[in-house]
Amino acid sequence: MKTPVQKGFTITELLVAIVIISILVFMISFSIYEGYVEKSKVIQDGLIYAKNCLNDLLTYCIEHPGERLNYTHFENCRERTVFYGRITFTIPPANCSIDGNLPKNFWVEVHSTASDKFVVKCIYNEGGIKCYTESQ
Repeated sequence: MKTPVQKGFTITELLVAIVIISILVFMISFSIYEGYVEKSKVIQDGLIYAKNCLNDLLTYCIEHPGERLNYTHFENCRERTVFYGRITFTIPPANCSIDGNLPKNFWVEVHSTASDKFVVKCIYNEGGIKCYTESQ
């Protein structure tokens, strides 16, 4: 007499498959979560300083039309220690316009030691200041 052929999976095989899938999902979701945390640290450390630096530069241009911008005079544009590390600024050389504005599409970029993947960038246009995070 032949023994019947078993069809389907055993409960142990199903549990092993579920455990493997769970581990893979956890690994993927954890790496995505780490990216969000890193980006939020850069935003928290750099956003307010980037915006304040750009506002200080704009105020200087309003008060000194046509002059060259000297970034060392502005407290908000200096390297500093913040909650998650240190931030540094990248600011292109420029002159204030004759009408007392910053050049069109003038930008300030803030780099943080909390991340080597993201920076905060603020851009000035006639419509105002727009800030966002950017991948490096």
